[in-house]
Amino acid sequence: MPRLNHKKNKKMKKLIAVAAILVAGVFTANAQNTKMWIGGAASFQSSKVDVDGADPVTMGEFSPAFGYNLNENLTVGLALNIAGGKSTDDGLEVKTSRFGVSPFVRYGRSAGEKLTLFGQANIGFGSEKAKVDGTSNDGVSFFNVGVSPGLDYAFSEAWSITVLVGALSYESQNDKDFDVKTNTFNFGLDLNALQFGLYYHFGQ
Repeated sequence: MPRLNHKKNKKMKKLIAVAAILVAGVFTANAQNTKMWIGGAASFQSSKVDVDGADPVTMGEFSPAFGYNLNENLTVGLALNIAGGKSTDDGLEVKTSRFGVSPFVRYGRSAGEKLTLFGQANIGFGSEKAKVDGTSNDGVSFFNVGVSPGLDYAFSEAWSITVLVGALSYESQNDKDFDVKTNTFNFGLDLNALQFGLYYHFGQ
């Protein structure tokens, strides 16, 4: 009887080992073949001019996004840009809010088992409004294009974190209150515009 139990235990251990390998294979396949991801990126900026009496300017942004992987290198998606800021101008409190929509294309290459380096190009459009001591203006409409490098690190089978750095951008603004158009062009890595994102990958 002890020998029989020993054989049964060995068979059971083999079955458990095979099952574990199969389960691991399924989860690995799911992680490698996911077609979609959702999540969001956030950034926060605070600046102050070194002049007596100058107040700091704060700005925060949140960008929920959805991405669809066309293949292992190319992704298309859509992000929303929700931002708000606060500053003081000649003793008046100024609060700004911005909402925009930004389709994007991302091309990435694997740099290891969990790390992916990518470049992202996007266009965006939306509006920005300001409230000065409680009085709102008509707002500013904007259109922009940008190219940014980034990296994505998969810390689990379904989750990853992303860092995106502003590099090249152009924005056109139209101020409806004063009928003034402003064009802004930026070039160079802007470490003050870092975005950190958390994403969930799913779908086959």
